[in-house]
Amino acid sequence: MSKFKATDDAIKYLQNGNKKMYSKSYKAAIEDYSHSINIVPLSFSAYYNRGIANIKLESYKNALSDFQIAIEINPSHSNAYLHSAILKIKLNKYLDAISDFNELIKLKPQDSFLYFNRGQCKTMLNDYKNAIKDFDMAITIDPKNANSYNKRGEAKRALNNHQSALEDFTTAIEINPKHAIAYRNLGNIKFTLFRLDHGFSDWEIASNLGDKESTQLLKRYCLEKFSS
Repeated sequence: MSKFKATDDAIKYLQNGNKKMYSKSYKAAIEDYSHSINIVPLSFSAYYNRGIANIKLESYKNALSDFQIAIEINPSHSNAYLHSAILKIKLNKYLDAISDFNELIKLKPQDSFLYFNRGQCKTMLNDYKNAIKDFDMAITIDPKNANSYNKRGEAKRALNNHQSALEDFTTAIEINPKHAIAYRNLGNIKFTLFRLDHGFSDWEIASNLGDKESTQLLKRYCLEKFSS
């Protein structure tokens, strides 16, 4: 088989795989991408697309393997790093995910989403001080993102910096008045600092916004509201 014929066959398998992806025939698409890879082992598109198909089938370890090879082939492709990082989070590989976010931030230093998610990973590792630094960066880039304030508040609360955490939760709610988790967190802070009923009104708002944890908190500490 000539090199030109082999390349043409690899492209055909890749294109057929793409068609099967559009029709949601993910297993068949994986077979075509695998055929393409067997012919052209350094095909970034085949590995990347096969990784996406594996995600659709919730075959996360196989998907991660595909994206890691795709990154080796093309180290500057941000989407491959992003999928890799998200998969590592799903697999509780937070340190490895941080490594991917480090590379992503080199490629996209003004992307607040990347700092936010790296901060989330650090929070999962109880590295609250460095998580706060990432949330600070996310807020500097995008000061209107309520989630960044809420998560920074959670990290501050974990470090017993209650007053500053309260301010972050309040800001999150000012930006997004329907942020149920921020209301719950605000209620938690008030309950911790002042006791008695000082967190109940915030828990009620969060509960009305659909936050089940706030409903449980109200049932635990304010039974008379649910006695009827």
